[in-house]
Amino acid sequence: LGKQFNRKDRLYASKPTSINQESNQLVIGFNCENDGLTINKANAEQIEISEDNLTFYQANATVDGCFIKVSSPKVRNPKFVRHAWRDVAEGAIMNTKNIPISPFHLSLD
Repeated sequence: LGKQFNRKDRLYASKPTSINQESNQLVIGFNCENDGLTINKANAEQIEISEDNLTFYQANATVDGCFIKVSSPKVRNPKFVRHAWRDVAEGAIMNTKNIPISPFHLSLD
């Protein structure tokens, strides 16, 4: 597509590369393409966590460099996180060039 639209610069979406649990939160590491991450607060409900991979709750999410930390008061021992995991979803996690992160579903196991 870059050739067709005469674009010389390439923009890449970041993707998750790791997941770890710290106390009652999950920390997702990304490869940080194009200078880091942001969260679109208007679509923040698209980030969800779960203990059992059956019942998901909206997560509180914060950016810390190339990591996103997610937690919820409803989930004491999170093991699963998903982003934009719906039939029609606009992602909440973007890189600094406003390229959305693809939907993902990650587990600690």
